[in-house]
Amino acid sequence: IANVPLVYTDAQIREFFAASGVVAAKRQVHYRLREEDGALEAEPRDTVVLTFRPERTIPVRIRPSEKYAEALGYRCFPVKRHVSAPTQCYNCFRFGHMVKHCRRRTRCKVCAAYHSYKQCAATREQLRCCNCKGPHAATFCGCPVRLAAVRDKRQALKYDPRPRDGDCY
Repeated sequence: IANVPLVYTDAQIREFFAASGVVAAKRQVHYRLREEDGALEAEPRDTVVLTFRPERTIPVRIRPSEKYAEALGYRCFPVKRHVSAPTQCYNCFRFGHMVKHCRRRTRCKVCAAYHSYKQCAATREQLRCCNCKGPHAATFCGCPVRLAAVRDKRQALKYDPRPRDGDCY
């Protein structure tokens, strides 16, 4: 769901929607690299991923229980399916598996050579993706190979066996 005020914690949001079958709520966070010191800075988003009880149909819209309706402005929130990032190996940087299952040689996510990215001396102008050969790091979210993996995940979700209900819970 989107447009959830930033003042509420994950626990509060879970409680707001518990009567509708929500068992967990996780606010999305965007990580930004600070220019001045290179540190990652977490920036909370107004988007929250809700997890429903397995036996519960996923609603098209959801509203908080009466007890908490005022806190969220008596709104009914549209529910969209969440598509998590595709699995990416941090050894070879290919998609579809994790390091513990990887049998490939170590690749650099920065220049695509066969060394660890921690030892890479490549400059920004020497970026090369080992997946699409484009001028970006293998972890770039706009990589065409990554975008294809996201499309594949979305397509698979279309065939999720859990039905969606048209009512607003």
